[in-house]
Amino acid sequence: MKETDVRFSYSSIGFPHRAFTWSNGHFIEWAKDTGYSSAEFLPFRNASTELLIKNINIISSINFIKSGHVVYNPYATIWSVINKETDPLRKNVPFGTYNLAFVEKKNAQKVLNKLENNLDNFYVVTYPYEVNGKRPYGEYKNPVVQTHPAVFNSNNSADELIKFVRQGKYSGVAWDTFHALETTADGTQPFRNWRIALHKLLEANVIKEVHIQTVRIREKYSPVPDMSWLKGMTGENPKYNNELGQMIRIVKEYNTSIPFVIEINTGSLIKAGLINDKNEMSADINKIQQIHGQLIDYIKRG
Repeated sequence: MKETDVRFSYSSIGFPHRAFTWSNGHFIEWAKDTGYSSAEFLPFRNASTELLIKNINIISSINFIKSGHVVYNPYATIWSVINKETDPLRKNVPFGTYNLAFVEKKNAQKVLNKLENNLDNFYVVTYPYEVNGKRPYGEYKNPVVQTHPAVFNSNNSADELIKFVRQGKYSGVAWDTFHALETTADGTQPFRNWRIALHKLLEANVIKEVHIQTVRIREKYSPVPDMSWLKGMTGENPKYNNELGQMIRIVKEYNTSIPFVIEINTGSLIKAGLINDKNEMSADINKIQQIHGQLIDYIKRG
């Protein structure tokens, strides 16, 4: 039986300083050493600059990257962040300083387009967000939609997402364990019965990847029990009877080829008490690697 593809997200180790200093090769080698089988690219400043100025084929192990994720804020600039201007996506909230870790919109889209033009079967995870018929996050050959009810007020049901894929608007759907339980600004929970929604999407064969997101520390707007999820993924007796464990098992029962992308960063490990150091920049990277090994094992065993 084919082994589960557990995919490394640059976000897991990128914040805060590595987004400015690590090359793609550095991210990839760390992921390989940790036990990941592939990677999902995020348009961090240093990694993006490297891809924009170099021939992509000379970057070590670049084929390890199988997908990309927009993540960046299309309205953020260095000055809008520094001047604490209001974020158009978040009412009365200034741009988060984390936006400085990403290249700005034009270069983010340029680097993602370069990856999709040079890598086989590469796809880009984006959001169901349009303004005047245009997509601020860019146009891609194989866009995969990930809902984000709290920010984009997207109340698309599973049936609607399936319809989008059938119409060719998107190439597939990314199921995010955290966002699947989120509510919109008016209190609507699109996947209130997430089991039915997940089964529908799996039966329609539209799910391209699953995001494993726990202990969200930035811009958390909905009461999701993600702290207990993370603690249940580690240690000698991992827990699979919660929502996270059930989601993983349901997906694997339907299709073992769907990759799982771990989006759990160092700040989350600190907040959960899995790392004693209170500073993300000085946290022991070997300890971080050890915990990620447990996270990978949790998904593979699920």
